[in-house]
Amino acid sequence: MRILRTPEDVAELRTALAVRAASGWAVWDGPERVSGLGPEGFDVVPAHDGALARTADGSRLWRVVAWDERRGAIRLKVRGAFGLVTRTLRIGGEPSAVHAGDWFEEAAGRTLALRFGGECGSLRVVGQRLSGSVRTHGGRQASVIGIGPDASERLVDDALSAGLVARRRLERSSRSAVELLVLSTAPAIRTVAERLVWLAPYARVRLVDVTEPLVDVRPHDQGSLVPGGRAFWPNPAKAELKAERTRSPSKRKRRTPERDLAAVVRARLDVVDPSIDPSLVYEQVPARRRGADGYIDMLCVTRRGRLVVIELKATEDRALPLQGLSYWSRVRWHHARGEISRRGYFPGIELDARPPLLLLVAPRLAMHASVRIVLELLSSDVDCEAIALTTRWRKSFAVLERIVHR
Repeated sequence: MRILRTPEDVAELRTALAVRAASGWAVWDGPERVSGLGPEGFDVVPAHDGALARTADGSRLWRVVAWDERRGAIRLKVRGAFGLVTRTLRIGGEPSAVHAGDWFEEAAGRTLALRFGGECGSLRVVGQRLSGSVRTHGGRQASVIGIGPDASERLVDDALSAGLVARRRLERSSRSAVELLVLSTAPAIRTVAERLVWLAPYARVRLVDVTEPLVDVRPHDQGSLVPGGRAFWPNPAKAELKAERTRSPSKRKRRTPERDLAAVVRARLDVVDPSIDPSLVYEQVPARRRGADGYIDMLCVTRRGRLVVIELKATEDRALPLQGLSYWSRVRWHHARGEISRRGYFPGIELDARPPLLLLVAPRLAMHASVRIVLELLSSDVDCEAIALTTRWRKSFAVLERIVHR
């Protein structure tokens, strides 16, 4: 569950409650309906060490410890006024109803109706996202993708990539430029905003918060800041030890194609990029942000001191380019503040002040269409190269194609 510690945490919870209020949901304590949502029924306010939940008439008061979402409904872990009893309140519809996150689908539909009219188009549920197209003003079309509030970083990357691919297909069928409209809300919308900041203006992507449907969200880079501190960066010795454990014989039973690919790429860096110094390579570097754990496959440096981020995929993965971009942006953020050298990485090397180079490495048949599409839409601030390997890379390692964006 998400612990409430800061005013920002409380604001995020209040935003989630406001969206549910529009769906006519209520607060439930087991089978008992406590009150409706909204200022006239139930509200959450910041306190010195978290938050307080209270009914509008003041008859009920709880200290909120944490909250989470399950199938669209919200669960509040609360304590009574004297903090002696811990229970869970549920924000949802009737207890007998089935909730499948349809509140977000309803909010996305209202957003499109407010912006383009009630008959502008329709959305459909595709896996864990919403997808479709709408008719905008002037008879033009726009591709639409909806990313729910509880989407992980991995799901955001996959959904956004799917939206870019769908938009490209719509452009080809309509033979005209098409805009991509991304609908989301907190907390996932923060991740979306971080990705979009690295796309060029001609990418034609608009981000809208379904809780404020008439206002576009400006993409913004939040770096690696997290509530209470910065992203976790281990010392380089720990990164090296993890890599050694991955390659040790005792781990052979847990081998995966991606680990095999990492071992082969590590041994043939001269083929991947001759400028990389093979003597200083950190593997599986933890990159943690807002409670989400991720691992940078390889963090390297060229012989001239420029940082290199390598993201590997042994099988087809639509999220490859945006996942690599996520790690690149974190390394860039820390490098701009001198934290890479200060943490002890690349001892004795004077690092180039330029942003890192991003390499996306995968077998040619595993290169999803999203790779080429995203590379075409990247900002000029991102130096990225996709490297397609031979299909039988275990036996005959070679580069078949390089897709360069610089």
